[in-house]
Amino acid sequence: MTINLAERVWFVRNNAGAGQGNDQAPFQTLAQAETASDVNDTIFVYSGDLATTGQDVGITLKSGQKLIGEGVGLSLNGVVIVPAATAPKISNAALIAPANIPVVMLATGNEVAGLAIEASSNEAILALSGTGHNLHNNTITFGAGGREGIRLLGNVTGNVLISNNTITGALRDGIKVTNNEALDGANVAPTPMVATVTMNGNTIKNSAQDGIRGSLNDVVAGSTSVTLIVQTNTIENSGTAGADEGINIDSFGSARVTAGISGNTISISSAEAIDLSADGNSIMSAEVSGNRLANSQGVSDFLAQLTAGSTGSMCLELFNNVNTTLPPPLPPLSTFTVNNNAGVVILLFEGVNEIKNDTAVDRNAGVGGIDNVLQGACNIPAL
Repeated sequence: MTINLAERVWFVRNNAGAGQGNDQAPFQTLAQAETASDVNDTIFVYSGDLATTGQDVGITLKSGQKLIGEGVGLSLNGVVIVPAATAPKISNAALIAPANIPVVMLATGNEVAGLAIEASSNEAILALSGTGHNLHNNTITFGAGGREGIRLLGNVTGNVLISNNTITGALRDGIKVTNNEALDGANVAPTPMVATVTMNGNTIKNSAQDGIRGSLNDVVAGSTSVTLIVQTNTIENSGTAGADEGINIDSFGSARVTAGISGNTISISSAEAIDLSADGNSIMSAEVSGNRLANSQGVSDFLAQLTAGSTGSMCLELFNNVNTTLPPPLPPLSTFTVNNNAGVVILLFEGVNEIKNDTAVDRNAGVGGIDNVLQGACNIPAL
């Protein structure tokens, strides 16, 4: 991790003596650094004793702050100050009344990297607002009261990057992006969200619900427009508590959702590997390409549908997805289902995706129909 010298850095080592927070005399606790730091500061956490001592009540970041662990090291103006080593452990296990407090609460423009985060309760990382978050190279595990690994909830805007994290055993979803639920998960009126969220290179295993979940709603047309770029993730054994998906994205109301789902490896989902659904007057456009799918327990590896009564639209581009478990001599191709339960048309570009009956997608056209379009018609950002 490289830090510009104009930024102030606070140091934490939980097995050090009492200090003032500099590199020669670090703070003993994460709470001391939280109190002393100001906006745009960096908090650097050494590996310490590799336990959560002094780092077990979570932290609320201020605007522009970076929370960096020794797992990625520290550099200033290109000079290595602390080389990368074992990631320090932080948690919220010592909170007396955890309520809805995560391990790391984001503000805006935050970076969180190089940490081993245990969500004893609630989320490992939670954003209720803000823009420009960069969450990468963390290892996330859970205690009995855990929820999502990373959760973007509400008025998150701009560009958000979630990359190269390992999330194991989430008691809800591994990663969730939503604007229509309360902290406890109850449905509420949606909050406007205009954002591009890129999720790439993450490894998500053994989630009780979905590996990656997007649920976007809009009651005022134009107030919610979200692009989800989901690339090169490894998602395994999603839905340990019920029938859930590796990747599950829904649009409601008049929300506009664009999804680019490419190059992921998704296996052992308790339902479909990928599930897309559009409801109400929402607009969903998606490219699903180059994914490796295996052992999906649903009716097919991929399911997309317009729900009954929908008056919005769905445009899909599906190509070069493979099922890695079909025995030879069958080609390694995956199974896709598109259901139109509404009275409006679904637009579909279909490349090579499956072998069933030498056709491609299983099409249930309904009243609205499914029309063929050319590749590129859905205007998905280049993946």
